[in-house]
Amino acid sequence: MRSLDLEDPLPRMVSGRRRVSVGVIVGLRSEAACLPRHPDQQLVRCSGARPEAAAAMAAELVDAGCTGLVSFGTAGGLDPSLAPGVLVVGEAVRTPDGQTITADAAWADRLRSRLDGTVGYVSGLLAAAHEPLLGAQVKRFCHHASGAVAVDMESGEVARVAAMRGLPFLVVRAIVDPAERSLPAWISELVTADGRTPIAAVLRGLLRHPHDLGLLLRLGRDSRAAMRSLRGAALVAGPLFHFDG
Repeated sequence: MRSLDLEDPLPRMVSGRRRVSVGVIVGLRSEAACLPRHPDQQLVRCSGARPEAAAAMAAELVDAGCTGLVSFGTAGGLDPSLAPGVLVVGEAVRTPDGQTITADAAWADRLRSRLDGTVGYVSGLLAAAHEPLLGAQVKRFCHHASGAVAVDMESGEVARVAAMRGLPFLVVRAIVDPAERSLPAWISELVTADGRTPIAAVLRGLLRHPHDLGLLLRLGRDSRAAMRSLRGAALVAGPLFHFDG
């Protein structure tokens, strides 16, 4: 997928004016694959679901000339009413230290106007985490304490970099594991630093934890629902997520 090529220079001018360029941070390669191929208009970085990598990559994109940042991918559900596959357009992100960083309202409104009648979505607060929230009880606590509807590990760092650089940011996430579901730690440890989930690692994990097969099958089904929503959102949003600078 050429949009993942970190060596491509970022074009700066189109017909004598500065090109609007959007940088996108994802956690997984499967999330990046949901984006249409528009290598001249958007750069994608895959953090491997590691917040510190997401921060560094967001800064690199800004240094390369990006004028807006997007956190795109899956999320864990905190609001118990949100089923797998539901798309969340974030209004703001609550960082682990309690800071609330507001997403660009006009940009989010333009995206929602495109999603209306095509892809179902909700709007709300996203919680940022440094570690996966695996237990249903922890998710319930986070929801009641923060009011957040979903949680992920990239959006907080993308929001921090955007705020520090004075740039707009957007959060587009799809629920993969609902609030009432607990996940075993070994599943969250399968993702490699480059955002892959090797099938060999999955099989080794199942050999050690065969009782988790049913849970893994449900997670796979729900992940496919989330990816469908992400592909739909990326398709209707267009290569710049309908960002006009």
